[in-house]
Amino acid sequence: MNGKTVVFLLITALALGIAAILVSNGPIRLVTIIALFLISFVLQGTIIRGDSLNWISKRKER
Repeated sequence: MNGKTVVFLLITALALGIAAILVSNGPIRLVTIIALFLISFVLQGTIIRGDSLNWISKRKER
């Protein structure tokens, strides 16, 4: 994991915590956390995939 991914994970965890505090109702809170988690997971996947693709293309250039 590189620095960009670590920072993104930290920001995501912070955002999930803030969202859980702001939304007060139980079921709605659960749905919000799950939705944010899925969105952040997809974003992390694209960032990690992009990094690995860049790494592969750099290897091919050498």
